[in-house]
Amino acid sequence: MKLFTGLLTIIATIALFTACNGGGGFLSASGTNNEVFVIIDDTAWESAPGRALFDVLNSNVKALPQPEPNFTIQQITPENFTSTFKMARNIIIPDISSIYSEPKLSAEIDKYAVGQVIMNIHAPDSASFVKFVTENKESIVNYFVTKELERVSKWLKNEIPTPVPRVQQKFGINIHFPKGMTNVTEHPDFYWATNNAARGRKDIVIYQFPYTTETVFEKDSLIAIRNRTLGKYIKGSFNSEMT
Repeated sequence: MKLFTGLLTIIATIALFTACNGGGGFLSASGTNNEVFVIIDDTAWESAPGRALFDVLNSNVKALPQPEPNFTIQQITPENFTSTFKMARNIIIPDISSIYSEPKLSAEIDKYAVGQVIMNIHAPDSASFVKFVTENKESIVNYFVTKELERVSKWLKNEIPTPVPRVQQKFGINIHFPKGMTNVTEHPDFYWATNNAARGRKDIVIYQFPYTTETVFEKDSLIAIRNRTLGKYIKGSFNSEMT
């Protein structure tokens, strides 16, 4: 019987961009995870183009039980975009000018620092800019989410170069855990690791279940299986169940 292995993770679609590698940066990009700097003047930020871009970046993360924005957004005016801010890991530069015949995206990799991505959004006018970023919301969000996942993956492989042996044995997959995931609970087809920290709590749950029909991949079916599995093995206070 085929088994489907479920990982609690975000699946990101990689969008297509025109990319250049600047190669001029030697220091590592700085900033926190999922932080995006938008280089735009105050007037444009408070007008339709800025509000449209804010709504895209402030959209909620998929697959979470509570609403949380995809990114922490920092707006910087062009005159304040100095060397300090040029080290940021994620940067968006709106460029609205009549020299463009149509809206387009371009990306620059490692222009000022290693591990950095700069997305340029070009448009001939404000109306086309708003329409373009709204219609390409998924591509913009997924591009930065993918870059963040690549950074985390690279960091984990450097931090913990060897995949977790027990997960390899149990599920046949390679996964690198962050340090401190020492509290482990195992059941048939179920593996739960946590650092059990009061602050900075981290949990990784891996489970598998029989593949019986294509309907198991439907949203409602996956949610029901997740709730049933977590409710069975992860108990809270007063015997409450995690879903």
